[in-house]
Amino acid sequence: MVRKERVGGRSAGGTRSRFLWSWSMRWAVHKAVTPVILAASVAAVASPAVSARTQLVLATYGDGQDVNKWNEVVGAFTARYPQYEVKVQISTFNEYPTKIVTQIATGNAPDVIMTWAQYKPKWVEQGLLLDVTDRWAASETLKGAGFYPAAVDAARWNDRMYGVPFDYNSMVWYVNTTILDEAGLAVPDDDWTVEDMRITSRKALNPVKGISGPGIPIDWGWGPNIQWYWNWTGHEWLDGTRTRVLVNDGKALDMFNWWLRARNDLSLPPDKSKGDFFGGYQSMWEGWFTYTRMIWDAFKQVKGREPYDFTLKPYPKAPSGNQRNFAQGHMWSIPAASTRHDDAWKLAEWLAGPEGQAALTRLKIAAPGILSESLWLSYLDYLPAAKQREVVAFVHLKLYGGKGYARNFNYWTAFDVMNEVMIKHIRAIFQQGKAPENELAIAREELENVLKQQGQNR
Repeated sequence: MVRKERVGGRSAGGTRSRFLWSWSMRWAVHKAVTPVILAASVAAVASPAVSARTQLVLATYGDGQDVNKWNEVVGAFTARYPQYEVKVQISTFNEYPTKIVTQIATGNAPDVIMTWAQYKPKWVEQGLLLDVTDRWAASETLKGAGFYPAAVDAARWNDRMYGVPFDYNSMVWYVNTTILDEAGLAVPDDDWTVEDMRITSRKALNPVKGISGPGIPIDWGWGPNIQWYWNWTGHEWLDGTRTRVLVNDGKALDMFNWWLRARNDLSLPPDKSKGDFFGGYQSMWEGWFTYTRMIWDAFKQVKGREPYDFTLKPYPKAPSGNQRNFAQGHMWSIPAASTRHDDAWKLAEWLAGPEGQAALTRLKIAAPGILSESLWLSYLDYLPAAKQREVVAFVHLKLYGGKGYARNFNYWTAFDVMNEVMIKHIRAIFQQGKAPENELAIAREELENVLKQQGQNR
């Protein structure tokens, strides 16, 4: 669970002109940065062994295909700092959180860990993460990096820093412009509404071709459904003090009933295998910004539908008038139980800084959390030039900067337990046909019990 993404400040007034790139500059930057990183990786292999190197363990999650990429990243670090040897510990997505907690509890803590946004509050309150506020303030490397403000906020808890930015990511809406063009429909403006979404998707339906609407995004059963609470009701599952449960207030019930009506209006075609955006059969879709590459790769593989295009949009306005995009950032943290805090900080600082971000973005491990034209061009180099300009302009001028649609979602300590409750009841509504009034009333009672239990355990 994953960009996005803000250090030093939002894009300044002069930023807009920077997006009208000189493509000769782009390639100059690309050619300048890439050899440096590649050379660093080669140097890590070719340089003679350094005696008495300090060994560090970097823990993250991924799969077997990520090993070479991470080895290249740490190779660039050890080329810069040959006094270190870094072992990368990669766990699967499902096992990662439990493994980290177990390692810390048993005295086998890694030195630097990737901390998920949803686990940050709990791990801080459990005393698992080192407070790096003073190190952050003193770091010359990070001081001028140019992070998106929200990326920094994502590493902060109760006004203290418990890590440094790793990535920053936001949910967006993808619109299949090819489908709309074929249906003679205009692409919605950025200030579109949920009714605009419903009406446009309805007009784009084509059962013969298997074209469907956007499905039911609120049925994700995870943090992003809070997105819809935000925009529709003005609150999360809880009130601002996080002491009162509001999952079944009047506006929330209106929201669920609207989506139930929309489900019938925008029903998927009989052949559900074609009811997906990646395959080119869905006019609109809600997903992470970093899914852009997967979508583009999928588009290239769709036979008989090329050329095939998409554009990015902020969330449609809810009846309340709210228009926010769910966003979150992960961070590099140092376990308090590590015995090498100073050395671990050197690695974490490098990873979050310009050199580390250059390696991470070039290898497509993470979208940059820094306002940097060259980093974004490196990350998006799989797209055609015109699409690169479009995507980066959307990110800088609208999503993260400019209008600033992306808003951090800051989790709380009991979120994971409450999330399971909401998953159960939201699925009961949309998959089992249960009445929202009854299911959400039960959900409220269960969430209140979670809050009560949490208070007893403090």
